[in-house]
Amino acid sequence: MSRITAAAKNNGVPESSIIAIADIPGMPSNGDVEDLFAVDDYLRLYNWAFGSSLAASDLASTDEPILKRVIDLIGRDFDHALPAHALTEHRAEFFANVDPKTVENFAALIAKLNTTLA
Repeated sequence: MSRITAAAKNNGVPESSIIAIADIPGMPSNGDVEDLFAVDDYLRLYNWAFGSSLAASDLASTDEPILKRVIDLIGRDFDHALPAHALTEHRAEFFANVDPKTVENFAALIAKLNTTLA
């Protein structure tokens, strides 16, 4: 979080206005926005984006962020924006079957963000 708080401070953003993914219950201490998605939901987006068929059972069973577990499995980094584009392209299908945990995680983030409003 120090990189984030330093960037905020350098840009005049009060530290009290910064919310890290780790501030959301159940998230990894070094989590990213992708960790807000239930694993199966994120992998659905990843698979749409890359035409693959990764399953949760393919990933290491650790508390590491989803991106690290995917990268460890496939052996290379990838364009993290492409699963987000897949969400845009498949939004109706995605939200028709979204995991309630995904909704809960994003709701918790929104609630935290709302506490930063003056």
